[in-house]
This record gives sequence, structure tokens and C-alpha cells, in this order.
Amino acid sequence: MNHVRNQFESIVTRFQSHVARHPERVALRYLVTGDHDGPTRQWNYATLDERARAVAAQLDDCRGRSEPVLLLYPTGLEFAAALLGCFYAGVPAVAASTPDPGRLSRLLPRLLGIVRDSGARVVLTDDATALAARALLPDAPEFVDLRWVATDDLAPTWYERERFAALSPDSLALLQYTSGSAGAPKGVMVTHGNLVANAMALENAYLHTTPARWVGWLPLFHDMGLMANLLQSWWAGGELTMMSPESFLQRPMRWLRALSAFGATRTGGPNFAFALCALKAESEDLTGLDLSQLAAVITGAEPVRARSLDAFARAFARYGFRRETFAPCYGSAEGTLFITGPDAFVHASEGRFLAHELEIEHRAHRAPPEERCVRSLMSCGIPHRGLTTVRVVDPETHREMPEGQVGEIWLRGLTISPGYWRRPELTEEAFGARLEGDDQGTFFRTGDLGFWLDGQLYPCTRMSDLIVLHGRSLYPHDLEDSMDRAHPAIRPGCTAALAIHAEEHGEALAVVAELDTRLECAPDIVADAIRHTLATEHAVIPDVLVFIEPRTLPKTSSGKVQRAQCRTDLLEHRLRELYRADMLSAPDSSVMARRGDHRAVA
Repeated sequence: MNHVRNQFESIVTRFQSHVARHPERVALRYLVTGDHDGPTRQWNYATLDERARAVAAQLDDCRGRSEPVLLLYPTGLEFAAALLGCFYAGVPAVAASTPDPGRLSRLLPRLLGIVRDSGARVVLTDDATALAARALLPDAPEFVDLRWVATDDLAPTWYERERFAALSPDSLALLQYTSGSAGAPKGVMVTHGNLVANAMALENAYLHTTPARWVGWLPLFHDMGLMANLLQSWWAGGELTMMSPESFLQRPMRWLRALSAFGATRTGGPNFAFALCALKAESEDLTGLDLSQLAAVITGAEPVRARSLDAFARAFARYGFRRETFAPCYGSAEGTLFITGPDAFVHASEGRFLAHELEIEHRAHRAPPEERCVRSLMSCGIPHRGLTTVRVVDPETHREMPEGQVGEIWLRGLTISPGYWRRPELTEEAFGARLEGDDQGTFFRTGDLGFWLDGQLYPCTRMSDLIVLHGRSLYPHDLEDSMDRAHPAIRPGCTAALAIHAEEHGEALAVVAELDTRLECAPDIVADAIRHTLATEHAVIPDVLVFIEPRTLPKTSSGKVQRAQCRTDLLEHRLRELYRADMLSAPDSSVMARRGDHRAVA
């Protein structure tokens, strides 16, 4: 592992080598409307380098080099120039979220939490976002003391190579804020050494072809969009075509048409994106679509479902898509991004396991083909190049678990963050774990459950999300997957299964689902369909069942359900409810709250 430290090549030096060799090659392309044949903006390597140098010069003029700098941009080219400019100047960057300036107020509580925690005094942004932020000053006095620098109008400035910061593997590159509570965000410290190790692992796992062309819609402040798309394209000297997440969500086929139009060899996204595209395929005219050049399609950020990948592969096989290009991976912000994934010799596979053994005994025993009471999990490959050590551990005894036994996933290695920014106690708690009988160093405790089988890692769920009912351990994504299929009025990928505590009942099961309000269907019928499906497939009936308005389920920027936030909103009645059936509050009458008795969902 010392080769990264002894012959350190940062993202900066790697990018500079590409500028020298092919300055005119397209580095970034942004699809303004999301349409491949619509208006675009693009920069080559020389232009991106020039814009980043201007940002670095501005940073030298307006601040010292100790405090992080907040990057507040919508998806686009300016974010990339600002990030690279921070790298040039040796300034830690804090990537934050703003879908567009008009929605900045909705993100204000989280944004202010990041400002307070990071100590940032300078904000790099664009003119439109800076103007929107000034309008929020009465509600955000913290903004008054910040220096706002709009970089879209910076004059070109030649920032000499000699002024580039001398980066080492331990130099802080980023603060990656996790998608936890808006009131108390925590910043994962990511070093330049972490970035290089992550890039090397991804390169080894997915064997970048030439030319390396990425197309993506994931936001650049999200670790998957940032590391696997933007920084990996810089590492490989490739081309990245971007669209906003909103463009994809409005019309998912825009993503696939862009993959085809620009001959993408790499892309990726969470499980729901592939399920959504498969659902929309039949209603779209896809004449001319060609997905045959794709070499690796990374899937992660949420549990990967074989059913979703199979549906996508069936829907787009006629357009050249190959099922084997799917590359399920496991990762975390604390691991920079990538922890395990398949490669040319280790292919991901679906495992069908006996439900009783997994839920009661916490052991993974493969089910025979005729067995119906099973739970399906996707393997997520192996670590690469020896850069990360992965162990499955009993969270109570700290003993390593044997193969096939479920435990907590622990990590250490060159991809693993040194800890949380200005949180020494939390860092010690999360990153200071030690295996019993192992004196080789400390581990990061992921809080994720999983197991090893046949040499591959099978992630299960977050420990905090695990639903324990009557001695059984239920994985929420299993229940959610069943709910998605229970009735056409349930919006796929927009369900949540939650463990809640009831004073007189102990642990209870609550489920939340978005309804497609375009369909006229009585809520009682949809609720009965969910109960029947969960009872048949999992032998459980929800104690609390709530339907909510479309696009209101709490989710992260990458589309992952925020179960903790959903649980809080449910208990505090902050969800935009259409229907509630609560057997805990009134066992003699399950329907407790509706907007109009027997009202059709319309």
C-alpha cells in the first residue's frame, strides 16, 4: 500500500498531465435542458484548467489556506472549475446542494448547519445563486459575515504552476457532508490520498476503456456523482457529460438518450433509477437508441435489487444493453466512495437465502430452487488492489464473524477518511474500533450489516434501519420492494418501512407509501393490497399504514429514502398525508385519518 504514499500523484498532477497531452479534448459537457439534442455548454481541458487557475488566484487574494471554502452551485461547469481551483490552491472544499437558485430557501436549515460546522468564511458560487442568497439575509444572519465570490464572471488569470499547493496524501481535499439530520450535519474529511486510492480502486475494478466517456445525472455534491463521475473522469483523462438530477427525474429517458448520443462507456446510479427507466420504457419511442458501448454501469447508494436490474436488462436488450455490464458496488462517504465491487473475474450475483435462517439465526443459507420463503440479496464484489480491508464483525463482542454469518461491516485502509471535521469524540467512536485479538490498527464502523459468502460481500441493511419484530430481523428494503409491487397506485421506489416504538406494544411496523394521484382508486383497496402482500411474502401486517402525496417522501440527493427523517416526520405528523390506518391507536377501527371519507385518490 506504500506505493500511493511513496510515489504520490494527486488528482491535480494527473489532471495537469492530461492538459499537457490533449488540451483540446472535451473535459466537461453540460446539457442545459437535459436533452442530448438541446443547448449545451462544454469546456475542453485547457479551458477548464484556465478557469480553475482563475478561481485559485481569487482564493489566494481573499483568504488564507486553513479554512474550508463552501461551493454552492447548481449542476454545471462552474462547480467543476471551483473544485479544481480549490485543489490548485490547497484549500479544502465543501460541496453543498442547490438544485437551482429559486429553491435555495428550502435548503437553508441544512446549509446553515454546514456553514456553522465547517467554519467556512468564503462561498464560491455563481451570480444567480449569490443574488438568491442575498434575498435570504433576514432569515439567515450567518450569511452576512460570509464573503460571496461569483466565479462565472472571473477574468482569466494565469496562476503559475509554482504557486500550486504542495499536496501530500494527508492534505485535506474535501469535507463531504453526510445526508443525516439537517440540524447537525457532520463533515467527512477526505484527503488527497483518499481520492487517489479511491480512483485507483475504481480504475482497477471497472477497467477503464479508451476512450473513457461518462454520462451522468447524479449531483456533483453527492459522493457518487463527485467521485465516480467527475473526479474519475479527471483521473482517466476522459469526457464527462452532465445533466441535472431534475432533468432526469422529469424525463428518465433523457439519460439513456444521452448515453446513446455521446457513446458513453461509463455511467451509474442508484437502484431506483434503473427500475424507473424499465417502467417508462414501454411508453417511450426509443428509435435509434444504442447502449452497446457501455462497458460498466455502476449501481450503488442504496440496496441493489436483482429484479430491478433484470427488468432494465430485458427492456433495453434490443438496444444493445448487456446485463453483465451492471457492476453493483458497496461504498460510503467515510470510505471516500468505493469499497467493494465486481471485476472482470468476479461477477455480481443474486443470492436467494432461507428467510428463517437470515431473520432468526442471522445466517445466510442458500435456498433450494423450489423454496418459496426466501430473501434475495445482491453480492457487491470484493475490495481492489489491497487498498481497503473489509471485515464483518460482531458489533457487541468485536469478534470477526465466520463466512455466512451476518455482522457489522468494518473498514480500514487508504480509502478510509481520517474522521469527522472538528468532531474528535465522534471520530474516536466511529473510527477507533479494534478487533478482538488484532493489534494492527483501528477500523471504521460503518453501521451497515452484511456477510461474506463465496468470497463476495453481501450488504444487508443499516443497523439503525433494521426492523426487529417478535424475534425476527426484517430488512426494510425487502418490505419496500414488496410494497412497490403490491398495487399499481403505489409509486415504485417511493415507499418506506420503519420500526417505531409504541408504549403499550413495544416495537411496531409502520409503512409509508406515495400514491399516484393520477389513478382513481380507493385508498382502502390499495391498503388491503399492501397488507395482503406483506402478510403473504413476509408474514407481517403493518401496525401503521400511511399514504402520502407524490414526491413528498424524504429522500437524499441521490434518491435514497431517508428512513430516519421519514420516521420523525411520521411520528410528528409532518408528512403530507392522504390516508392513515393506525391499529395501535384504535385497534377496533384501523382507519384513523383520511382527507375525506372513502375519497378516491385523484
